[in-house]
Amino acid sequence: MGVGVVKLTRRGAVGAAVVVATVVLGPRLGSAVPPADAGADAPATTLEVPPPGAGPWRPFRRNGDRPVGFDACRMIEYVVHPRHGGDPDADEAVARAAVADAAAASGLRVRFAGRTAAVPTEDDRPGVGDPLWVGWADDTETDLFAPHGDAVGVGGSDVIVDGPGPDRRAGGYAAVRTSRGGRPPGLPQGADGAVLRHELGHALGLDHVDDPGELLYGDVAVGSRKDYGPGDRRGLWELGAGQGCAGAAGAVTRR
Repeated sequence: MGVGVVKLTRRGAVGAAVVVATVVLGPRLGSAVPPADAGADAPATTLEVPPPGAGPWRPFRRNGDRPVGFDACRMIEYVVHPRHGGDPDADEAVARAAVADAAAASGLRVRFAGRTAAVPTEDDRPGVGDPLWVGWADDTETDLFAPHGDAVGVGGSDVIVDGPGPDRRAGGYAAVRTSRGGRPPGLPQGADGAVLRHELGHALGLDHVDDPGELLYGDVAVGSRKDYGPGDRRGLWELGAGQGCAGAAGAVTRR
């Protein structure tokens, strides 16, 4: 599993990516309250050609010269976990907008499956059979942030390997750290969406880059960029629509 984190410093946010073991998880995080408007939040058209513009991007993992992403021919269901004590409708709107941007850039099809009360942990991350988890959590709800010090965001996903088709991603999470009943520690107003987009980039398979013009920059000042840059968009396309169909399922690796 590739995991990316965002940390705050006095001058902004510092991201540090690490690679940790993937684990096989059941559908424990899949239960959710179905939304009234359940259905595809997919892009209106398939992105058959890469986006215009140029910029750096880097995947967490490659299979030969092929970056490892989600199967572009499978619908990705996702759930939203609003922050404790916040406005759940507002949080859902922020999360769904972030996912819609990631889907539009990647060409992946997504479907909102509702809100969830479940929160992933180090020993129980969303994996094969689980929806993508998107939301907010504090240190009383999860230990995901603990290995990363003062991180304000973390994201990653499992990799399925050893099947007849190419390696591909499954499950995943994009989490923003928050204080119980309050805003994420140190995050300025309106920065939650940018952190979610950054962590969704990690969940879809993007690693950090060294260009401050990209949202996946590893040392980006919070608020300096709120949407994906040209390199981010090219990378998301390569990890999504550029992959095509992955084929039959394989096994999940611990490497």
